Amino acid sequence: MQDGVCSVGISRKDIRVTIEGIPTKIPMGTSFSFQMIPGTSKALNLGDVILLQKETFYAVRFLYDQGITVSALHNHWLLDDPHLMYAHVQAVMNPLHFARAIAEVMKPAHSEFDNYMDWEE
Repeated sequence: MQDGVCSVGISRKDIRVTIEGIPTKIPMGTSFSFQMIPGTSKALNLGDVILLQKETFYAVRFLYDQGITVSALHNHWLLDDPHLMYAHVQAVMNPLHFARAIAEVMKPAHSEFDNYMDWEE
């Protein structure tokens, strides 16, 4: 923590990606930060969440249902396989709620998030 800001980085270990046909060992991950709002239990929460393209619709919907704004959604790489998307997220809320929601969309296939995805289909 520096200047009241806590930053976290998490790699998606379930993603094996090639870029331009080359298997990459470079970690593909998510980063997010919390800045507490004095006198409250809330924080300014900002993040960049990595998603497989097929997860994007449901992840964005799940995050929205949690009160988290997806302010941008885009790719970072060309010729990647599988195709990765990055969601920039923000919210003013309890940082634990924010972190749990981000962790949920980053879980591999056996997660509760998949149950949410199955329920929505």
